[in-house]
Amino acid sequence: MHNKTFKKNFYKKMKRKGQAEIFGLIIIVLLLLFSLLFFIKIKQEDTSSVTLRSNFRVNNLLNAVMKVTVSNVDGSIEAPMRDFLRRCLDNVNSNTDSCGHEEELLQNIFGKTLRENEKYKFEGFVSGEPTPLIDLGEGCEEGISASPARFPGGYEFRLKICYS
Repeated sequence: MHNKTFKKNFYKKMKRKGQAEIFGLIIIVLLLLFSLLFFIKIKQEDTSSVTLRSNFRVNNLLNAVMKVTVSNVDGSIEAPMRDFLRRCLDNVNSNTDSCGHEEELLQNIFGKTLRENEKYKFEGFVSGEPTPLIDLGEGCEEGISASPARFPGGYEFRLKICYS
């Protein structure tokens, strides 16, 4: 009789001990799962914030280029770059002049603004033209593009900074 009670109590204790161990194991697995999800979420936010900052940077660069005041070849006229670029597109479209001075100014600006290893693509379009009339930099498959700068008269300028 004593042996029967002992076995009964022993099995109850073992059953409770097994339940406690399983419960502890479940808590550990849940903690590991939540910490894994937390780290994955943080990792995703890091890359998206870098992309967002780069996007702001490209947009700000294009806006700054359009607003910077530059002078013509002989220094007699000073105006925003967008005016020189629009005049350049009109001249190229009518085959009366090239955009050598404007392209040189843009290359100088991008050379001083972008990092040494960064490549870029700058294009200028007039409405109705499928190909860019101003085409600077290297073509790239992937990169971050600025929102196009559009001006009255159908002028559009695009900037893309390429991934290395």
